[in-house]
Amino acid sequence: MRLMPEKMDDLDLIQKVKKNGDSDCFMEIVNRHSGIYLQMVHSYAPRETAIDNFYDLMSNKESNIFDAVKAFDEKRNIKFSTYLGNHTRWLCLNSSNKRRHLPMEENFDCEFESSEPKQLAEQEMLREILSQLSGLEDKRIEKIFKMRYFSEKKKLTPWRKIAKELDLSIQGCINIHNLAFKKLKKTYVKKND
Repeated sequence: MRLMPEKMDDLDLIQKVKKNGDSDCFMEIVNRHSGIYLQMVHSYAPRETAIDNFYDLMSNKESNIFDAVKAFDEKRNIKFSTYLGNHTRWLCLNSSNKRRHLPMEENFDCEFESSEPKQLAEQEMLREILSQLSGLEDKRIEKIFKMRYFSEKKKLTPWRKIAKELDLSIQGCINIHNLAFKKLKKTYVKKND
């Protein structure tokens, strides 16, 4: 006699999904824990950067819960609901971080006005920044900024690649970058005042 999924505890359901791919057991897990998933998405989803990220997280609910079921380790002695909450929170935060590290033009899905004057202004500002960087004593600064922000792939170059190229630690590259960034920021704030 087969036990109905509604009467099984979470661990038994998870084991059946992992071992047999039991869809009835999986749907019972989804029914039981959708509220936790939705609550975490509403709390942590990156709505401020892109609405489509929020809707992706909402529409991929079952897929994301399935990933959590597959990754769940019963030996860690935590409830599945706690694990799913943490899994979903990190999923949302990682989604937000990935969007934040994209270049500006990839962070927006549409444009409401012609971008040609905006692009010319941005190019002029970038030329000015690069000229200021090239005038600094520490030539590593210019190299760090060029590698980080001006790669052909139009994505931020990871710190580990920059550190390897310059034969520095990752934190050393970040420190040099942040000091130069503060100086640039002060220069532009004074200019615009």
